[in-house]
Amino acid sequence: MPYLEIPENLSWIYGRKGQTYFRDVLTIVGLPESETVESNAARTMLSKIMSTGTGTQNVDETGMQNVDVVADFLKEMSTSFNDCYKNVEHIKCVNKKVVILEKSFKSLHEMVSIQSKWSLLLNYCGVKSSDATNILLNHILQNFWSNLSFCVSREFDSAIGCSSRCCDDALESIEAESVEHHAGWVLKRVRDLFINGTQMHTIKLSKTNNVQVKVNKNFVLSLIQKLGHDDLVQPGKFLFNPIPEVLEVFTYLHGVIERIVKDGLNASADKDILKKCLIALSEDPQLRKMWHKLLGGGESDTFKAGSIILLQRVVGMFLKSKQQIIREQLQLKPNKKSSSLRHTVCKGQKPKPRVCEPIECIADYHRNPTDASTVLKFLTDAFAKPEPSAILNKLHGNELTSILQSLGLPGLNGKGKNKQIELLKKHHVSGKEWNVVFPNKVSNGQIISNQWQNF
Repeated sequence: MPYLEIPENLSWIYGRKGQTYFRDVLTIVGLPESETVESNAARTMLSKIMSTGTGTQNVDETGMQNVDVVADFLKEMSTSFNDCYKNVEHIKCVNKKVVILEKSFKSLHEMVSIQSKWSLLLNYCGVKSSDATNILLNHILQNFWSNLSFCVSREFDSAIGCSSRCCDDALESIEAESVEHHAGWVLKRVRDLFINGTQMHTIKLSKTNNVQVKVNKNFVLSLIQKLGHDDLVQPGKFLFNPIPEVLEVFTYLHGVIERIVKDGLNASADKDILKKCLIALSEDPQLRKMWHKLLGGGESDTFKAGSIILLQRVVGMFLKSKQQIIREQLQLKPNKKSSSLRHTVCKGQKPKPRVCEPIECIADYHRNPTDASTVLKFLTDAFAKPEPSAILNKLHGNELTSILQSLGLPGLNGKGKNKQIELLKKHHVSGKEWNVVFPNKVSNGQIISNQWQNF
């Protein structure tokens, strides 16, 4: 999260400290063992800058002295960062300021002024503009921007609390509308699940009381009805419009999840982060208290059980809708433009062709599949092996059909190879001879018998 106020001194970015940091970024991106597309560009640029000591060309082809292209690029970056903060200086709402500030930063990559200075730097280093240099520019911008993000404003931390004042502040932010739509979407999906689900739901009265309480789904639907109403937004399309008190609960849910994800970023994130979020929310007493107050109280066992069943479904659907964002925040799901470690390590290596040793009896059969003696030899060799099915299964279905018909058996064409193989095995187990008969051949006007059998 960036600072919420304009940093006092951004000139360090194009000063000696910033230029040193710029070279450090190129060094990290261009590690010798890295084979990503942007690493080659980083190494080339770093080599050129280190060989000259600075990014200054003393004299160009026209005899004019040039400015330091590295410092010039960093100065433009510093100016752009300052403009981002000036754009949100007048905004009082913390959440709105953060959202607009981040949007302003994301647009920097497309700014003509930064692209122009970046192109000059690329030309100085002898690197052609490409997708790789665009990725490298993103790395540089993000690293410098992140330097403004180490210290988070206490003002923002206090805005994530669960008190009504903080929730009211959040509703004033630009995210209030999205929270409202999200809450309506979750409740509508949960309602659909209950409508299409079983009539009765069962839950234990408490952890210490194993008494099972049965709740009719109509009672749960009546609870949902208290939380909002459907609005017709266009013919045939309705949106669930939640009451304001619901937004307080969902703002709290967002705050809890953000804190868990933030802790995951500082520690080692694992694939069970969603389970941890679910456990934390299920054991959160503040959430239970807010939910009980939202539904209007009630001391009967049916009410308590119904409210908890509904809360479970709401929290589950809420996490389901957030899981992709959470996984991307913790880098548990690769971005579309990123390359996997396996792809990076194996880049340029052609996959080794699989070498399958040919089976001799099958190879002999394929040389002359319509010759009776060849077929007889194939069947004899195949059934002499421990697993004749493995040999026969390597033939095509039409080849097995031809063999079966040559033995006077049904071809079973289109019935599946398993049935054809089973018929051949059954014929062999019966002890009958392999009496292979194909239509007679004609050679030089003479009829040659194409029949063979084993004795």
